[in-house]
Amino acid sequence: MKAPVTDRCGIVIEPDLHDGWLRIILSPNGEDLTLLCRSIDVKDFSILVPELVKLRVENFLEGNIIYEVKIREGGECPAVAVQKVFNYADDEVGKYLPGRMKEIVHGKWTLIELTASYGCELLALSKARGHQVTVS
Repeated sequence: MKAPVTDRCGIVIEPDLHDGWLRIILSPNGEDLTLLCRSIDVKDFSILVPELVKLRVENFLEGNIIYEVKIREGGECPAVAVQKVFNYADDEVGKYLPGRMKEIVHGKWTLIELTASYGCELLALSKARGHQVTVS
């Protein structure tokens, strides 16, 4: 297992999952997350996310084609994505989001964002550092 290679924007470039498929989402114990993916050249990969805090998945369908996977850590995690993963209503944002962002920045938590076809969006927040997210 090794950490995926990302560009300066946090987009995973190795393995190249663009136009590949998100096949299976697993979190059997609620503490870890495994994303089973297949690249366009039919190689299977598992993205392993330890210390899962929160997971939000919308519109996951068979055959979702991956546009991109982003891995961001600490202060690089966008507040709007954190708001979305916790499903904070507009009137809750001011009350809860600043404290949560402080926790994420100081703890150097990691946010995984996967976007795919058919409107599929996956957000996973982990207490693990970015280099602890692995691919096999």
